[in-house]
Amino acid sequence: MKESRPLGLGRRAFGGVAAGIGLAMALSACGGSSDPLSNAPATSGTASGGATSLVIGSADFPESQIIAELYAGALTAAGVTATTKPNIGSREVYFKAVQDGSVDVIPDYTGNLLLHVD
Repeated sequence: MKESRPLGLGRRAFGGVAAGIGLAMALSACGGSSDPLSNAPATSGTASGGATSLVIGSADFPESQIIAELYAGALTAAGVTATTKPNIGSREVYFKAVQDGSVDVIPDYTGNLLLHVD
């Protein structure tokens, strides 16, 4: 007698669903009022206080690059000049880039980042 496999999600399908949920969560975090910067003070990527501009970097793996592009797109839609600096490297490299000010924002996993900082 042939065994039947129980219906359920395979590994690939589960990974796709998990990625879709993660993307939906990331996009929903970008929502808000029609003018999200209306109550925010003007900021800049430089200490001198010039025009509003941010550099979003990414690690050298696809998920980080996609999220960096999503951040840049959301910021651009909100009226902020945002550029991306993809494939910076490992956490040790891009953490220093944020510290020295060459990059303003990097998407990262909070647990792993906490372990690195600790």
